[in-house]
Amino acid sequence: MSQTEANDVIPRLDLAELRPYVSLLLAKSSEADAGKQLFADVLNGCAKVIFVDDARRRRAPAAEPKFDDAGAVQFGAMLIDDVVRPGWTSQPDIQDQRYHVLIVARLGNFFAFHSDDNSIRDAIANNFGEKTVDGLRNLSAIENGIMNAAFVQGTKRTVWLRGIHHPTSLKSDTKTLSGLDLDDALSPLDDQSYHFTAVRSHIDDGETETTIGAAPPESRIWVGPSRNWEAYKAATITMLTRLAETHNPSDAPIRYLAIPGLGGVDIQNAFDLVLYPPELIDGAPVDAPDLANRIRIASEVSFAVTPQNGADLTAIVNRKGERIGSLSLHFDIQGSGAICNAAVVADAAQYTDDLTRIQGYCEYGNILLVRYDSEHVISGRTVYRNRYRDHAFSGYEWEDLQDWKILEEKPSTLARIGEETSLFCWVWWKWSGLLNDGFGGGWLACDDGAGEKADFIHIDDAGKILSLIHVKASDSDSDNRSVAVGAYEIVVSQAIKNLRYLDRDNLKDGLAARVNGGGAMQTWHAGTPNDRAAFLNAILQIDAKWRRRIVIVQPHLTEGIWQRASQNPESQEGRRLRQLNTLLLSADTSCRALTSSLAVVGAR
Repeated sequence: MSQTEANDVIPRLDLAELRPYVSLLLAKSSEADAGKQLFADVLNGCAKVIFVDDARRRRAPAAEPKFDDAGAVQFGAMLIDDVVRPGWTSQPDIQDQRYHVLIVARLGNFFAFHSDDNSIRDAIANNFGEKTVDGLRNLSAIENGIMNAAFVQGTKRTVWLRGIHHPTSLKSDTKTLSGLDLDDALSPLDDQSYHFTAVRSHIDDGETETTIGAAPPESRIWVGPSRNWEAYKAATITMLTRLAETHNPSDAPIRYLAIPGLGGVDIQNAFDLVLYPPELIDGAPVDAPDLANRIRIASEVSFAVTPQNGADLTAIVNRKGERIGSLSLHFDIQGSGAICNAAVVADAAQYTDDLTRIQGYCEYGNILLVRYDSEHVISGRTVYRNRYRDHAFSGYEWEDLQDWKILEEKPSTLARIGEETSLFCWVWWKWSGLLNDGFGGGWLACDDGAGEKADFIHIDDAGKILSLIHVKASDSDSDNRSVAVGAYEIVVSQAIKNLRYLDRDNLKDGLAARVNGGGAMQTWHAGTPNDRAAFLNAILQIDAKWRRRIVIVQPHLTEGIWQRASQNPESQEGRRLRQLNTLLLSADTSCRALTSSLAVVGAR
């Protein structure tokens, strides 16, 4: 079909028949009163920037926009006629004709843009603030902090991460995590060199529940398919209202991940530039030729970087090892934000198209990453500083041990477990459920001795929890004893060494000799001595759905000292607590790798 024939019949756009995927590019107008005239200007500006007329493609609005007001929110929809020569031929009279839709909504100073073609959305986003485009010249993307506060809330179900660390074979550059609640799954040590590019959250505000995907660096959100036009309008109004009611930014909505900011150090000496392949995260239809170009350029193009003043740089652009031109990037750094202005020069005319694409990818910013000698990284229009950050270990459990001898690890003989006041005896009372604190019960075994798997093994058949308990006496019983990392090093090492016994079969096989060979192992059920073979049978009921815990009982650290050290991080106690936290966080990471948790019992 020729282009003339393709354009002879233009279908009518009926708003009532629309059922768009709710994927929105968000923006804010700097004008105090973003009224109907600005809305009309924005639509006209969109029509201008999405227009394409070249040898491969002709894309333009097919008819005048349709309007639909919903109270304070205006909606305008435009049918886009897109005639493209397929990539598999150079024959000019073979063309594909496609229709796209562009929907613009306005609530006060806030705008939402939707298109089923991502290249249309990107063309609009790339022209926010462009002085030559009426309507778009006064628009800007929403700040990351406001996007975070409005849409990165609740339970995090999926997170897309991009590393700011120096590339290494020991750590992935990007990764995607999915789970029930990723706040609990992230590692404070391993994941602090990543920032998130997008996140999907389940939000329950008490009245409604919804799942929202957000890509703050792209000022974009997605919810999912809509049943009809009214459902799309309702979802868009909800999202714009949530945005308009958000006033306080959130720079760190997901704990442990890299935090935006310069970190008090000037950004300088760029040495690496990368264009990442696009991440397909919202399920909306993608413009296949544009996607193919992004993937091709990300995989074929490399940059030889020369640093300039501050964050700026120049680079030689190589494609498959052959020079095709040069690139210069100037960054406008405002707070933790980085707006890129790019310029390219092609070495030959045949390289112009790819260099123009590279210029656009750099200025849009969502797939651009630049590294600096100053340990900064610009990624997704945001500045990060790559440095180690101290995190608190959150697994402390404080117990009242006032009536117990914390300097005594074991009773006079193991036969007197439960009859004296050593820490072994406290464990027996606690996990046998005899302290009247609502805790414990079930099966308990003492495995103390050479080749032990843990000092105690507890099977909570009611709560379906397997616990390996390791006990170490305190180095001091003074009320003013200070933080001591050495008091924990041996017992933590023992606990990590025996992580393999969280596996049911490994535990069963490891205890079989003691259970069947008449060794020193003692077993109880609810505090009553019981047959060791019965304990072995109890192990067999453990399955994949059971929770696993490593428990370290070491009361050298008191709750009062912990609070004082936490509140005074630069004191001697504060510095020692940071060292202890690092030790325990490293152990916690090992536990999480086996889907278990770490608890450290201290003295209240």
